[in-house]
Formats: sequence, C-alpha cells, structure tokens
Amino acid sequence: TQKTFHALHFACATLRALVFSLRENIDDAFLEAVSDDETKSNKSRACLWTVIRNVAFDVPCLLFFTAYALLVLFWAEMYYRERGKLGSSPRRAFYGANLVL
Repeated sequence: TQKTFHALHFACATLRALVFSLRENIDDAFLEAVSDDETKSNKSRACLWTVIRNVAFDVPCLLFFTAYALLVLFWAEMYYRERGKLGSSPRRAFYGANLVL
C-alpha cells in the first residue's frame, strides 16, 4: 500500500507539473479549435480538444484523491481487522468513491 501511495503521489505531481508547463499551449490549441468556423471537421476537432483539455486538467486531481483515499482505506482496513469485523469491508466504499468521481 505504501508503494502504491508513493507511486500515485509521484504520478500526480509529475502530471500536474506537466499540465502547468503545457497549460498555455493546451489553452491556445483549445481556443483556436473552438474559434474556427463551424464546419463539421472543426466541430469534431473542437470536441477532441475539449476532451483532451478536460482530461489533462482533471487526471492529476483524480490521482491525488485516489492516493489519499487509498491511505484512508489502509487505515480503515487496519481498524476493521483489529475490531474483528469480518463481514464489512471498506474496500467497497473506496471503489464506490472512485467510481463516483
């Protein structure tokens, strides 16, 4: 769990630094694609850049959330194991929270 946490945290920091360094280029390409005339190929290009922009800006935040949710999962499993609660597992809540986001 610790290695996974550090790997997710490293991936989050790396992607966030990459997005910050390329943010101006991504925004320029997005604005260029959106401001072009309304032909069918330009609409699909604008849609593609919208998806790329949203994914590029959201993935680091999602990785950050997942890393710390994994840390909470680790401590919740330790608590449940210590209390002897066999039937309930916090792992479902972890997967559910990640799926909702």
